[in-house]
Amino acid sequence: MGYTIDTAATIRSLEAAGIQPEQASAIVNAIIQSDEGLATKADVTALKADLKALEARITMRLYTCAIGIVGLLLAAQLFASDLLG
Repeated sequence: MGYTIDTAATIRSLEAAGIQPEQASAIVNAIIQSDEGLATKADVTALKADLKALEARITMRLYTCAIGIVGLLLAAQLFASDLLG
C-alpha cells in the first residue's frame, strides 16, 4: 500500500459532510482498492536497481558476442588466406 488511511475517521468525516453511511463506506472502500496497485517509492527504487543489473548483464553479453564475432571473422580470414596462400 502506498499510503495509509484511517477508514473509520474518513467515513465519519464523509458522514459529517452529509454523505450517507453506505455511500461513505463505498467511497472509502474504493479509495483502498485503488491504492492496491500503486507502486511505492521503495518499489520504484528496487525496480531501478533491477534494471541497472539487467542492463549490465545485457551489456556484458553484447560485448561477449561482439568478441566472439571478431574472433570468428579473424579465424575465417586466416583460413581463407591459408586456402589462397
